[in-house]
Amino acid sequence: MARVRVAAGPHHLWEIVNSFQGLFDGGDALSFGPWRQLVRPRLGGPAARLLAELLPGRGYFPDFLTPTPGNGRELAAALDTVLGTSHTALRRDLALLAASAHRRRPFPDLARSLADGEPEALRRLGTALHGHHRRAIAPFWPQIRAQVDADRAARARAVLAGGTDGLLASFGPVLRWRPPVLEADNPVDREVRLEGRGVVLQPSFFCTRRPITLAFPAPDWTPVLVYPIEHTPDWVSGGSPHGMELGALLRSSISQLDNQIQRAITPPPLERAPEPEPAEDSSPAPEAEPRPETHPETEAAPKQQTADEDLAILRAAAGISAATLHAHRDTWEFLVKHAGQDQHFHLPGTAAARDGAVEVAVSGPTLVATLTRLASVSLTAADPGTAAIAGYLHQRLTETVEEIVTNPHRGYGADPVTIVIDDRAASVGNDQPPRDDGPTPEPPHPPSPPDGGQ
Repeated sequence: MARVRVAAGPHHLWEIVNSFQGLFDGGDALSFGPWRQLVRPRLGGPAARLLAELLPGRGYFPDFLTPTPGNGRELAAALDTVLGTSHTALRRDLALLAASAHRRRPFPDLARSLADGEPEALRRLGTALHGHHRRAIAPFWPQIRAQVDADRAARARAVLAGGTDGLLASFGPVLRWRPPVLEADNPVDREVRLEGRGVVLQPSFFCTRRPITLAFPAPDWTPVLVYPIEHTPDWVSGGSPHGMELGALLRSSISQLDNQIQRAITPPPLERAPEPEPAEDSSPAPEAEPRPETHPETEAAPKQQTADEDLAILRAAAGISAATLHAHRDTWEFLVKHAGQDQHFHLPGTAAARDGAVEVAVSGPTLVATLTRLASVSLTAADPGTAAIAGYLHQRLTETVEEIVTNPHRGYGADPVTIVIDDRAASVGNDQPPRDDGPTPEPPHPPSPPDGGQ
């Protein structure tokens, strides 16, 4: 068991696969029940149906969805690796999925198009994977990182105390170290011979039942064994005022949503694909193929944005060279407090104020950072008031940026973008935003993190 190592952090693709399956298997309700309640209403439509076809609750799922460990820590690079899968591997993996003993109905047309490597089918797969990550994983990424880092710290202590033997023994009872063999429970009896390649032990936040590995890894790849970590039951709310930011503090070089923002800015705009007819039976079964649940109350609720729409909003916000934001001083302080930690957020040098309102110049990257952070806070804040404020402000900013998506103005001479967050009744004869009464002290800066957390 030479060349054993623990992966440096969570793997985006393994978390996508494990979290999608975990939404419908009902396991570990104490740790994942609140998360399921938050995420399930946000899923649905053709993207979720496609993932349900590819990720059954039992049996084989395609290896190409979780390729080599080296490309898993950057979301954009990981998705590019999936979409760059060879036609040979696509056909092989999807043929194995179609032949699975747990499959009860034929493949839909889109899955067959994937097997043929059709560009439109691959584009829709990328949108589905990215959309699931954005809704089910990204809002909770700081908590995920914090708990994976805690697991890795425990493994490091085991290595210091007992070397490789101590490390492998520390995984019990999930893994059993019986030198020179490492054993794990698996529905199918199989043996993986390392032959000098070593092994990567990949911690996974959403792996809840047993360790898993690729069914047919390439012979030149280092074998990967994905194992479940321990969770604190209140991880959804962060567990403490500083818990939600602990992952970002421990790994400050990786911004919470940086990979998603980069993905949103760089690719060309995606066209909306026509929605296929829903399958006859789309209800999830706890131990069978998962299907996104349909809730009557969800259908009656306001329409959730699709992944394509989310990306279009971020791209439009990134393209704004400058905008003027009018809001109450308290609203501005809320935005700075919750978005100011993002690496793309830039504080303006000065702010004009009058009657408690401020007027500040903000850039496209600042708007992107604000939108992504507000979306995260609206889902994960333990305080309902904070969540409500973040959700309202996210909606107002989105409405303004949507106008640019539908009616863009480019180049010199275009009207400046103005964002007004003020629902007061307008004064008679005066519907203008507050005027500048002169410079004011510099706006509040993001608070410095106290020792031990943010």
